[in-house]
Amino acid sequence: REQIQKDRNTIWACVNSNQKLINGQNVKLRLLEPVETGGIVFPLNSIVTGITQIQGERLHIFISSLEHEGIIIPVQLSAYDTDGQQGLFIPGSIEVNAVKEITAAMGRDAGTSINITQGTTAGQQLAADVGRSFIQGTSQYISKKIQTTKVTLKARHKLLLMPGI
Repeated sequence: REQIQKDRNTIWACVNSNQKLINGQNVKLRLLEPVETGGIVFPLNSIVTGITQIQGERLHIFISSLEHEGIIIPVQLSAYDTDGQQGLFIPGSIEVNAVKEITAAMGRDAGTSINITQGTTAGQQLAADVGRSFIQGTSQYISKKIQTTKVTLKARHKLLLMPGI
């Protein structure tokens, strides 16, 4: 019988397999030690599922329930990286957020600096409208692409699960 660790407030786990994730998707984790909760022992290598949330340079993972042989046990677990900070460190996401803000400003401000004077011809008006639509369409497209930014987690990346969200 495996010994259950009781003198720590964390549980060792790892990313189960290479996974490409977007904000709000499920992530599969594997327990690196047995865990007892709700009167049930989850053995070493049990698979648990968390929900992801990208904030700054961290990928937060929250686990709200565990399943074992048809039994659902409500829990409140958060993932911590091995640096002791909540969420997994994902470098480069601050740049993504900066581009997102710039893109949003582009869409909001598109066309506001185009002045059409009384002497404008129909062709000039059409060109201005097409330009404005192109800028708005491009910024909306980029904004949607950024919202679906993918984060790649490598298999066996170690992390700690801690009670409390």
